[in-house]
Amino acid sequence: MRLPAESISRVEAILQEYVNNPPEDSDFRFEGKPEDYKHPYWDMVRELKDDRYMASLPGYLAVPILQRVLGDLTALGYQSADEATDDLEALWDKVKLGATEGPLEAAVRMAERFPVRFRTNRLSKIYQRFLNIAYYLQVMRGDDYIALPVVRLAEILGVSPMRVSDYRKFAKDEGFLREVKRAHHLSRLATIFKFVGVVAFAPEIKTPAVEIEGFDPCCSYKSVDHTDHS
Repeated sequence: MRLPAESISRVEAILQEYVNNPPEDSDFRFEGKPEDYKHPYWDMVRELKDDRYMASLPGYLAVPILQRVLGDLTALGYQSADEATDDLEALWDKVKLGATEGPLEAAVRMAERFPVRFRTNRLSKIYQRFLNIAYYLQVMRGDDYIALPVVRLAEILGVSPMRVSDYRKFAKDEGFLREVKRAHHLSRLATIFKFVGVVAFAPEIKTPAVEIEGFDPCCSYKSVDHTDHS
């Protein structure tokens, strides 16, 4: 997959903005509580991930692109290129969302970019897409529970809210979803779920190399194992 010139221009503009106007907390040393720490370039990575081509790349593919576009990552305040590579790769993989998207939007993006084939007795291709969105939403949320809003998903999938309710029931019956807590309409709380069954159903996902003109950040692909070993 070739990275479009528009994406490269966007990446260049964002990086240059942070070089010219570094965050106030550009000192990477932090002596407070770990939970209080926010990486100085967290917002920068979120802005970079607003580009749909950059958004779903893992750090080992994204950072070489940043290096190529910027020319020298130490311009961001690092002491060495190795320090920049280590720090930005870890940060890139921690940041799950673009600056203008929520978890559900990110899950839809991931489902479209890297669809997983789930073994199911249902014939519907839209149901497969629903499972993908639920799966990637769980990836976005980590160990937290997920919500699968019927009306919003109906708009995304192009079906009726009743059909989404059917999909949620199918997914529970087949063991993909576990209902944690039912909706409470008076308090406006949605039904929450946990996506399960990843070990049995999710195949190995292969991430293709991304090319920009005159540069190949990775000679092949790297396998990404999303298996849930919990």
